[in-house]
Amino acid sequence: MLFKILNLFPSGVINKLYFWFIFVVYKFTGKALYPRKIIIDPSNFCNLACPLCANGSGSMRAEKSFMKIELFEKILKEIPTIKHISLFNWGESFLNPQINKMIEIAKEKGIHVSIHTNLSFKKTDKFWEEMIKAGPDEIETSLDGTTQAVYQKYRKNGELKLILNNLRKIVEIKNKLGKNKPRIFWKFMVNKFNEEQIEAAREKAEELGIDFEITTMEIGDENPDIILSGSIKERIEKWLPNNKEYLRSQYLGKYEKPLFNRKCDQLFTTLAISPTGKVLPCCWAANDDNSFGDISREKFENIWNNEKYQYARNLFIGKVINNKADVICNKCSNFKQDKKLSKKLI
Repeated sequence: MLFKILNLFPSGVINKLYFWFIFVVYKFTGKALYPRKIIIDPSNFCNLACPLCANGSGSMRAEKSFMKIELFEKILKEIPTIKHISLFNWGESFLNPQINKMIEIAKEKGIHVSIHTNLSFKKTDKFWEEMIKAGPDEIETSLDGTTQAVYQKYRKNGELKLILNNLRKIVEIKNKLGKNKPRIFWKFMVNKFNEEQIEAAREKAEELGIDFEITTMEIGDENPDIILSGSIKERIEKWLPNNKEYLRSQYLGKYEKPLFNRKCDQLFTTLAISPTGKVLPCCWAANDDNSFGDISREKFENIWNNEKYQYARNLFIGKVINNKADVICNKCSNFKQDKKLSKKLI
């Protein structure tokens, strides 16, 4: 009944209402409802070396691996509430040789699947045909320029010509098969080097028959467990565009923390799972040693409301905290915390 009522509202309103519903439930029961949306990383191998990425910069402390089908199926079985999977996080998902099977399994369960990819790699026509038949709902391609020189300023090791060829091939096969999905997005992250190419990129996307999406850039300050070279000021000056229309709110005016003047919703509504099964509290946490559990070894029901999760969530509900837990959330300056420490912690 709740979800039928929520469907009467716009998606943005639905997300806010749903978060506050889960937040209130947790505040009064001490238990979080199982998530409807999760992030699963099929691969933390990546063929690019983007300088502000935890993986691309070499800052990430995590075992390199491809997720196995058995672990993927275990996740879906133990979290039956899943309605949406973001099948990507820190690596290139399509490098996992079992990725199309994962998509197929999720779609058979009626789960919405989205994938973010750099598309700078070679695959056979057969692979793309199998991918389209598996039925992902959306594919977003990071493509931040219309010339190789500009594109590779940030997407180190990427090849623009190869990406465009892959996009043409995917669209061609999709049309040949008569499929409406996946919806394909050219995702253009605006930076100082490419802001003059936005309209050219938009025109190229239209020529290819795909959607065009502009996204703003962050400079690594949202990731609480990685250390990048250069100060925040230096990274702002080096990377962010001159046009303020394409700047995130935290980079307009005085730079202050927390970056977002709201409570953390990810602790209550979603989670990220690494290729080896490490359960991370949010999409920004990158390192295995900051996980809240390991779903390859533990049951999800024993992780989702364990001591680490309870401590982290209590930072945002105004509850008196008696014992400090070693969680990445203590270092995070993204969200507005409402913690109350007992006297013995002060």
